[in-house]
Amino acid sequence: MSNDLASLFPHDPVKAQRDDRLRTLLFDLPDTADGDPIRSYLLLDAAAAPEIATYALAFPEPASCLFDGDAYEDLADVAPWVIQIDPFGDALDWYLDRGWGQNWGVFVQTALPLARLKTRLKSHLYVSSEDQGKMFFKFYRPRTLRDYLHAFEPEQLSNFFFKLEAYVVEGADVNEAMKFSCDTEGSLLRETLNLRPDA
Repeated sequence: MSNDLASLFPHDPVKAQRDDRLRTLLFDLPDTADGDPIRSYLLLDAAAAPEIATYALAFPEPASCLFDGDAYEDLADVAPWVIQIDPFGDALDWYLDRGWGQNWGVFVQTALPLARLKTRLKSHLYVSSEDQGKMFFKFYRPRTLRDYLHAFEPEQLSNFFFKLEAYVVEGADVNEAMKFSCDTEGSLLRETLNLRPDA
């Protein structure tokens, strides 16, 4: 690569290693107990950055806004979007370059197709509180998910993870990923993964 091109596309070996480890985490997956392949999806909050909704619509990978009807017309540019990702597809490359570490969104691992996943995710957009009533729940923001999953009761966790294998989110450190899942008893399982080259 020429010096001019190298300056335009600098190689960051730490980031390259981190991206490779994330791809392994996202796509080196076993099938479900029923033999169905597990897919990885990217669930993003378009309110986190102006470009998110625009890119979600432009990528070749299938994408869907969690809002429909009038809510979509009025709020699509700040709404949650789910994108089916490929290991070296445009959507994942863009997110790893621009969004990882920025509290933009989370990965969801499931055997559900996109349309059914959207329905499942929409069911979590509102939670009820004795003090404040019905509230909008941005569970698709990494900091929110990391903080609130621990407060769920077993029945709530079982419902939250129904038909979903895991959520993968950025850690407080950009070189860490956290994987959350739920066992059959409704207990939260958490795995912290070091993405550094020397790990």
